[in-house]
Amino acid sequence: MYLLPSCSSQTDSDSVSAGGGGGNLGSPCGTFEAFMPQTMEVLTGSSVTIPCSFDVPASHESDVDDTCRAIWINDQKIVFNSRYPHSTTNNGELRGDLTKKDCTTTLNNMQSAHSNNYTFRVECNNTLNYSFAEQISISLTGIKVYFTHYHLYTYK
Repeated sequence: MYLLPSCSSQTDSDSVSAGGGGGNLGSPCGTFEAFMPQTMEVLTGSSVTIPCSFDVPASHESDVDDTCRAIWINDQKIVFNSRYPHSTTNNGELRGDLTKKDCTTTLNNMQSAHSNNYTFRVECNNTLNYSFAEQISISLTGIKVYFTHYHLYTYK
């Protein structure tokens, strides 16, 4: 799980609407922020586990409950929804515990078409429905196989 940085310059009075985009707002100071790597490179056909954690303003702490689900989006398309993990092309799995603000997720069978920027969204059965501004760029790479010629020599 990615750890939250310490608060330095913002106050709890900084606020953001729970329905919108957010940004790099310094969540320990009371705003929305997700923590994940900026980039990951994945071997085509394999799985990728995205380490992820998030924070919300104090006014939404009680909204982070067992009704919440993790959603990953690219190009305005939902590629993973933890409520229906096997209904997407990636058949992913939420590894983290959203009630602990751990959104670590595994996406399976990554293909070259999955090279993209991914955004995390949390949706709960209350007022907390938020798409975080932070993104991870996932790029796919293939296996390069090189053949060389071997000669068989026999010695007497």
